[in-house]
Amino acid sequence: MRQKTILIVMGLMILKTGLLYGQNNGRNNQANALTSGIWETVNIPVCWEDPDYDNEEGRIWTKQAVLETWQKYSALKFTGWGACNSGSRGIRIRVEDTSPHVKYLGRYLNGKRDGMVLNFTFNNWSFGCSNDREFCIKAIAVHEFGHAIGLAHEQNRPDAPSWCQDQRQGSDGDWYIGEFDINSVMNYCNPNWNNNGELSEGDIEAVQTLYGKPSYLQWRISYGASSSWYTTNISQVAINKLLIGDFNGDGESDIFYANGEIWRISYGGTVSWDRVRESAVKTDKLLVGDFNGDGKSDIFYANGEVWRISYGGTSSWDRVRESAVKVEKLLVGDFNGDGKSDIFYANGEVWRISYGGTSSWDRVRESAVRTDRLLVGDFNGDGKSDIFYANGEVWRISYGGTSSWDRVRESAVRTDRLLVGDFNGDGSADVLYPNGQFWRVSFSALGEWSRISNSKIVIDKLKTGDFNGDGKSDVFTVFRTSI
Repeated sequence: MRQKTILIVMGLMILKTGLLYGQNNGRNNQANALTSGIWETVNIPVCWEDPDYDNEEGRIWTKQAVLETWQKYSALKFTGWGACNSGSRGIRIRVEDTSPHVKYLGRYLNGKRDGMVLNFTFNNWSFGCSNDREFCIKAIAVHEFGHAIGLAHEQNRPDAPSWCQDQRQGSDGDWYIGEFDINSVMNYCNPNWNNNGELSEGDIEAVQTLYGKPSYLQWRISYGASSSWYTTNISQVAINKLLIGDFNGDGESDIFYANGEIWRISYGGTVSWDRVRESAVKTDKLLVGDFNGDGKSDIFYANGEVWRISYGGTSSWDRVRESAVKVEKLLVGDFNGDGKSDIFYANGEVWRISYGGTSSWDRVRESAVRTDRLLVGDFNGDGKSDIFYANGEVWRISYGGTSSWDRVRESAVRTDRLLVGDFNGDGSADVLYPNGQFWRVSFSALGEWSRISNSKIVIDKLKTGDFNGDGKSDVFTVFRTSI
């Protein structure tokens, strides 16, 4: 890595760069690479040899720079970013106050200890960076990760202009395609040092040639569970990382996402993310309900010691009670019809309800059926949540979650293949069955199947909510596509 200084010649001589081996796949673009160094996967792990508090800021900046350049504009996914262990694969990074470099290029970095070295302090190398650390750390990261994905220095190309040929450094590529790119982040002759940490058009074309274009996740809604899909948003978040609720109380469902650092909400599922609060708790540890009856969804968390609620999904945690039951064992519903969500728990012996999610357990009935076999909905439209169970032979409902089982119909479809929603807007919950060929609904879980859509999307790709506020349940999915 050349230093951030006008006098760069001496700085060029100390960069250690290894060979990149590759395979020419016949794809043409503007690049300088040794083709067999191209990774055989687009999912590349990254880890740190020596993560500690002192280098945390630099590690954050490095990750941000890479995600906003090489990953943003290609199909590459840099994963992990935690501490290395003895068996860690992928790109292993050590932080040291020396010239940033890689030992090898491309996939030959895979699992190599100290394969990449980055400088975060600049006390002994490129002193000018000590006053502009964030800029330098990010710009260097983009350059070094260019080597890590298989790119050699642009100035090493045989078609480099004569005034640039004395800047040759490191390994040569064996794939010289397209015209020489003066603006490349990999070019020492670029008048902007490391192109200010930004990819040129040639860099973007090159990484897309090597690894493909980026794919995006489209949010799509089928209003009323019809056969028509409407794209409402673009996001990189998979459906299993999302929760559905009405967090602003406008009668339309919103999308909630918690990544372990911050919580975000897309109101109506059609607008960009609003950052609503910081929290280390991820989506899979949370439930949604309206626990204070104000018409706005709240976020519930149970960690096996205490229960906490973030009212509106935006406030700090309220500690509401102690309990050893974790969120994975719980269901949410309004079982007494007071307009406030309650917490339901079935341990295989008895069912219990904590009304409002804040009270102690009420033992409501005995049953051998556990929580993970049950669904919640108001199947008779009386304003109280009921418990639904399908064992592959018959369907049963416990009205109010406290009564004995009512056998409502025979069916070979089990609970885990069904979704609950009010698809005709009559105030009673229905059961939706997406079987991979089409969708069927049993209205109020009593009637025979009605075929309502020819969609082939299966249950684990679907969620329900009312995204247009018309009183009928809609179906939400996330669809991967290239743009």
